[in-house]
Amino acid sequence: MLFLVPPILVVLAKSPTIDKYDLSSLEFLLTSAAPAGKDLIEEVYKRLPRLKYIMQAYGMTECTMSAFLPTLSRNKYNAAGKLNSNLEMKLNF
Repeated sequence: MLFLVPPILVVLAKSPTIDKYDLSSLEFLLTSAAPAGKDLIEEVYKRLPRLKYIMQAYGMTECTMSAFLPTLSRNKYNAAGKLNSNLEMKLNF
């Protein structure tokens, strides 16, 4: 399991240095701080075929760090997950 930011996903997807390391035991990545696009996520899955999930989290220091927990799915690229317990959300349009 790794917790990282999207620029590190870029390194995992594109850097030849990654080939020098055995990352076959890596199954889960959780990324936050900025959105990671579908293309980038798919590149990482191709580079690390044993990887099961790349999840994105959303939160901020003003609301207990993580406001949403991701749901496990390889097909949700733009979803931050479900609102955490004991939190309320208000959308202003």
